[in-house]
Amino acid sequence: MHQRMLSVLLLIVALGGLTQAADLGFASEGTIGWDIPLLLIELEATFAFTYSDDAFTIALALDVDATGARELAAKTALARNTWKLAATLLFDVPSTCFVEGELALSAALAAGKLGIELVRNDSGVGMMIALVSTAEEFLQSFALGLSVDQFGRVQTESCGLTFTYAAIEAGFACECADVTVTATFTSDGFSELVLRAADVGGLAMGIELGCEVQYTIDEKTVEVEPTFTAESPTCFDLYLGLVWDGSTRTLEGITLYGLGLACEIAGVRVRGLWELDPAKIALVKAPYWALLGFVWDVAAPCDRTGEACLAEASIAEASIAFFFGEQGLFDLGEILFGLEWPIAPGWTGSLAVSLETSGGASFVVGWEGGFF
Repeated sequence: MHQRMLSVLLLIVALGGLTQAADLGFASEGTIGWDIPLLLIELEATFAFTYSDDAFTIALALDVDATGARELAAKTALARNTWKLAATLLFDVPSTCFVEGELALSAALAAGKLGIELVRNDSGVGMMIALVSTAEEFLQSFALGLSVDQFGRVQTESCGLTFTYAAIEAGFACECADVTVTATFTSDGFSELVLRAADVGGLAMGIELGCEVQYTIDEKTVEVEPTFTAESPTCFDLYLGLVWDGSTRTLEGITLYGLGLACEIAGVRVRGLWELDPAKIALVKAPYWALLGFVWDVAAPCDRTGEACLAEASIAEASIAFFFGEQGLFDLGEILFGLEWPIAPGWTGSLAVSLETSGGASFVVGWEGGFF
């Protein structure tokens, strides 16, 4: 592991002497949190170093999550005119084990774009080849998977490349709708043929109908799905949905799942969210169903003459949010105090204090920024 990291660093230094103009950068963001009653400290952070010129880029990124897991990603890319070659290596830092590697080549063609990705993990090797048309033609894209599924995940435990997936996508326009046709194949042969039309007609009150027809080897299914669009009133966001019975294809009505508020009063930004049906929509963090928050700018200090203040970028932002659940006075379950301020050019710090009415408390310090 140390030899790999040393090789990458030496490569950075060598390239610095070969290029005329290049940028060396550092970026970081993260939080350090304390659960006060349990005295637990958790770190979540990302540290990234980059080096780039007009044609070459290399980056090292270290990710640390709350559980203590750490991953080191090394990325490099070389671009020349109409093509780009990129490679990524991912390592688990505690065990110094290789996790996954990817080599990707993309090239611009006369009427499309070609992409080739080679993936290697601890179980095997896979490859995905994709051709996407940039012209307005019937054939839109073609994808071929060798030892991978449609998402590029390796499916075999060997270094051999065998056919596992293929997809052809085409599109055409009718007078009533734009239709997309997708045909997929697996190693067993034909899988399915799907015809989709997002908008085949409209009903009253902003209701649009979409249609999908799916053919497989042994069955055919037809699905009609309505969608609803409505303009929310000033200051409010309405989270609406259609009550649609798919078995009988019956539109039973329109339901209001949630309500949002966004307005400004005397320079204070007011934000609110209310879940009217928590089982159907999640707008607020569990276990709460509503929040009411206030955000305002903290004025920057002026100079001694009182004639000039610091730039707007140096103004801090303060906030307070109230979370409501099923317990506590007026169902108030938690109060969150927040402060975000500029530390230095390109750097921002944050502070959050959470107080639960049940007695729990937490304290989180965060940062985000970098220099290039």
